[in-house]
Amino acid sequence: MCYYITNSNTKYPAGIIKSINDTAKALKEEAEYLEVEQIKVICMKWQEGFVKWLGFNVVATYLPPERISVKQTLELIKKGKEESVVLIIDNLQSGTEFGAKLASEVGAIQVILSNFPGAIPETENYIRLIEHNARQLLDVIKER
Repeated sequence: MCYYITNSNTKYPAGIIKSINDTAKALKEEAEYLEVEQIKVICMKWQEGFVKWLGFNVVATYLPPERISVKQTLELIKKGKEESVVLIIDNLQSGTEFGAKLASEVGAIQVILSNFPGAIPETENYIRLIEHNARQLLDVIKER
């Protein structure tokens, strides 16, 4: 998944494209500075593309909670402990209880991202949403 816009045939105004690309570049640079590639995470499948794009080491993913079996849950817990996972990344729209329980079992920090602009205050557009989601992840790493 690419968060840069490179297609010059899009119908978006040049200013919007530049703003998206500038935001993406700044976020990627900060993630690289923080060496997020060393941070192991388990994330909800719908957030995997963004989390990998930002540079995190995704060791496992999970589907919406209603589609996860007890066996899969136990495998995720085992994987999280074996890999010393630091973050469990949830998708707001898919529910956050499973991620909270998984984080508790693994000893990781739960981070909740959204995949819809406007679902969280101050995420009224695409740029604000990727900034917000990245801030949720990068700020946790800074505070560790």
